[in-house]
Amino acid sequence: MMKHPTPFCYHAPSDQDQTAERIPVNTFPWLCHYRPQTFASLRLRDDRLVISMTTDEWPLRAVVTSPNGPVYTDSCMEFFLMPAPRLSRAYVNFEINPWGVPLIEIGDQRENRKRLIIPEYRSLLSLSSRIDRDGWTLAYQIPLSFLKGLVGDFDLERGDEMRANFYKCGDSTEHPHYGCWATIDRPTPNFHVPESFGTLVID
Repeated sequence: MMKHPTPFCYHAPSDQDQTAERIPVNTFPWLCHYRPQTFASLRLRDDRLVISMTTDEWPLRAVVTSPNGPVYTDSCMEFFLMPAPRLSRAYVNFEINPWGVPLIEIGDQRENRKRLIIPEYRSLLSLSSRIDRDGWTLAYQIPLSFLKGLVGDFDLERGDEMRANFYKCGDSTEHPHYGCWATIDRPTPNFHVPESFGTLVID
């Protein structure tokens, strides 16, 4: 499998006694004068992926309140995941605003993505968000059973790889910005570039 050039390779701990390193979401491929400091972390814990993201973005925009609405126009932190690249090229985008309202879709490209209707999304994802004077934080968990139901059965063991990218954006915020972990070579903002995803290795 083709790997993204270093440094866009992250070793995700599978032992809950290990500390997950912070992943800097600090690449801005398109001209942005405003560049909030954003970090992500990811670990495999038992039967789920545990994700947290934090940013010092301020002021915030949080207007969208309906799940699967255009949360990317708000202050938004995102995680795009191709969980089983040897099995399927499909990836899931998790886009979440400061209220904890998500947009969740699946597909293998930007066009014709399927929006996932998850009535009990907060419970399924153990989703929480917090806003304070230093910015805002997200934490959620993705059950492997949920991912397997989307792309087919797969195992995650030490040495296995996923493909992914983390993003920070805000299309309609006071200071529009487009940040990512693994850089993207496109002339205009576009996060749906799976060939630019970084590599996540399970440790």
